[in-house]
Amino acid sequence: MGRPIILKCQSAKGENLEAGFDADRGMNLFTFRKNGTEVIDQSTHTDYLQTGCGLGPLIGPHYGSRHPEAIPPIKEESLQAHVEVMRKQGYEDPFFDGIARYAPWQTEQTDTTLKASLNGKNTLNNVPLAQLEGQAFQLLMDASLDAHGLHIDLSVVSDTDSVMGIDYRFGLPHGKGTLISDVAKIGLHEGKQTEISHALRIDEKHTLHLDLSQPAYWGFYPYLNPLKGNILLETETYALRTTYSCQSQENTWIVRRPEKHPYVSLSPLSAKNPWRPNLTVSSIHIDLEIL
Repeated sequence: MGRPIILKCQSAKGENLEAGFDADRGMNLFTFRKNGTEVIDQSTHTDYLQTGCGLGPLIGPHYGSRHPEAIPPIKEESLQAHVEVMRKQGYEDPFFDGIARYAPWQTEQTDTTLKASLNGKNTLNNVPLAQLEGQAFQLLMDASLDAHGLHIDLSVVSDTDSVMGIDYRFGLPHGKGTLISDVAKIGLHEGKQTEISHALRIDEKHTLHLDLSQPAYWGFYPYLNPLKGNILLETETYALRTTYSCQSQENTWIVRRPEKHPYVSLSPLSAKNPWRPNLTVSSIHIDLEIL
């Protein structure tokens, strides 16, 4: 553990709520629990330690892998301990999903709130982040924990079109769960907009029921309100409601259920197509409530 920040409070029923972030490891949400019920998949702890990609990482300022020609060379690559592991795992981009999850953030906090910031002038092992990300940028994160759950505000200002969001891995006990959300019948698959209703269980009211016992990798747009998403995750031991809002229709949420791992990754993002973002200034508000 690098520099943990633990937020604590109680629900209206007196249940204990706790959210823990690691400021030195990209503001990773390493725990989120209610009365001892943990929702972050702890089986990904090794990935969190080795590459920053386990537990509850952030996304930004870019999503996925950059084009090879857009990846700046890393001087003294050996200084970035995670890079060798990423290479062995087949990642072409050593800062997959953006520099936000790899770098130490500057923070201020109380018992129930935190404010964090990261910019291109900050460094990772004495290397300026702008050099590693390939652009100047400013990232802000505000988080608070109250009786209703965890609330997160993320924003980015950057030289080139960018995206911000979360990539939290939620555990699926016995590898089972269901996602329920009202979605548009046009979504994202393999990085492209496409008709998705023929491949997924979406009823005439646009309600999606996604069986998480099988692998999945899809992007969805909210319906009816294109600025707000509402996603219910139901598992055998807990339920989690994720809601988010954006100031523009440049937003999506992506679900990824890996074949060999018992978790689902939920990623509300401030871009309609995170592989091809359109804004240099964007923000997203996210609420997480354990039911």
